Amino acid sequence: MNAINVMQLKNKLKKIAQEQSLTPQSVNTLYAIEMFLKRLEASAYRENFILKGGLLVTAKLGFQSRTTKDIDATLCHRKLDENSIREILQEIVQIDLDDDFSFSIKGIETIREKNQYSGLRIHLNAICQTLSIPFAMDVTVGDRITPHEIEMSFPSLFGNTATTLKSYNLETLLAEKLNAILVMGVANTRMKDFFDVHSIWQMLANEISVETLSIAISETANFRNNAAVLNEASEILRSIKDSEILAEYWQRYQKTFSVANRYSFAEVCASIEAIVKQALSTY
Repeated sequence: MNAINVMQLKNKLKKIAQEQSLTPQSVNTLYAIEMFLKRLEASAYRENFILKGGLLVTAKLGFQSRTTKDIDATLCHRKLDENSIREILQEIVQIDLDDDFSFSIKGIETIREKNQYSGLRIHLNAICQTLSIPFAMDVTVGDRITPHEIEMSFPSLFGNTATTLKSYNLETLLAEKLNAILVMGVANTRMKDFFDVHSIWQMLANEISVETLSIAISETANFRNNAAVLNEASEILRSIKDSEILAEYWQRYQKTFSVANRYSFAEVCASIEAIVKQALSTY
């Protein structure tokens, strides 16, 4: 790729951002992630990473409806420590796909939730001559996937060949987000989880098995040692729906993420309640 093509790439990314009312940074990040995923697909570690989280939501809903700034993945059949993950990622990013992109690992830090080790966050930089794009990858181990991972196509930003990798199924994705919503209750500030659950239910309900979702919700709660919240789901969701603070958080989220303006907080809560009511016999 020569210098003029780099300028063309920048202009194409900028055009997408303008057309979709997205920030240039968010579109650049999506492209950097795409270039990394293509290397993962071509690597010997393709079967070891199971993608999840916001990246999966973006792939299912389309980047026009949901962007992401990092990669979330579960590592399987490999040890997760700083030295091991650095070696694995160095091998992945050194794959030459003749696209003039190179990658560097800027740092690795431990992710802790409630003072417990839960994985590693790797900070990377994608470089194409004068274009430099930072992004992150969060890697965990031992996650419960119900019933199992699937093959998922991740579309190209420019409509090129999609990348196919291992990922969560929709039911497990929803189960984890619903678990976080129920456990955090009115203390939750992660409005993107509310948006994701509502959007997936509105746009992809026909792809979701309520029976599998029910099992996934139970398995996730048991795995996270918080199954008691399932018996309190009705009360928790009522408190969330009635929370003026959460409604205000939603309004703030709408200001920073314009696509969320499509939905009121009441609509989002109604979707979450409908999902839980269908999936939980204890509701």
